[in-house]
Amino acid sequence: MSTSSIQLPALTSSRLFMLLWIVYSFALSTVFQAFFTLYLVIPGYQKGISSLEELLNSGIRRGSYFYKYGTWCFEGNYTLNVCANALQCDSDLHCVESALKTKDLAFLSTPLDNEISLFFLRKRHKFCSINEYVHHMNVWSLVSIFSVHYDSINKLSIRLAQAGLFDIFKSDFLLAIKGIESTRMKSLKIFAKVQKTNTTQYYYNEDYENSEYFALALAHLFEPMIVLLFGYGVSVFVLIFEITHKKYLKKYF
Repeated sequence: MSTSSIQLPALTSSRLFMLLWIVYSFALSTVFQAFFTLYLVIPGYQKGISSLEELLNSGIRRGSYFYKYGTWCFEGNYTLNVCANALQCDSDLHCVESALKTKDLAFLSTPLDNEISLFFLRKRHKFCSINEYVHHMNVWSLVSIFSVHYDSINKLSIRLAQAGLFDIFKSDFLLAIKGIESTRMKSLKIFAKVQKTNTTQYYYNEDYENSEYFALALAHLFEPMIVLLFGYGVSVFVLIFEITHKKYLKKYF
């Protein structure tokens, strides 16, 4: 920034005003540079989570309905990390309620459960979801046709398939989610909205495995831009005032 004076003023008051304006311009420029540099060095982003591995390393509590999503903990770094800081939910509904109350909780859900939850709760709460591809595993029970349990297990399997448990679970879950939506929990928010511009770079070296880059968004430059626009506005105002004042002096003096 610089002054907009056409020539050096002759009056002491005008010179004093010009000196103050120069000091103000330098100060404003320094403040703007400090703000801009600060946001470059410390963007102020919340840590971006884009994968299940980053979620496990983030320290966020994880809720899981262990009867549905089985997890076994052994003496290993990965399995211990999976089971550490985990909350055992009594049901899928309990995981959703805990997330609404504590805000700092992630939980596992199927695409269908996630779609239903977002449909009923997105009007009042913000969900951040991560699509993580998993390997489906089917468990088979091999029973000899000569076993005494063959007929019982066969009948049980047929009845489970014919009972329509999937439709029953879906209807019960819909009613439960409607009950949560109708309670109108006050002053509760779900997870903070994570910027999609956050990116993470992986290195093959273990020392730089968790190194992360943060993208600078325009929202971080809002305050510096306000300061800059204010300075330009004052400069234009002073320029118009000086031109008008000079014409006034020439006309009457």
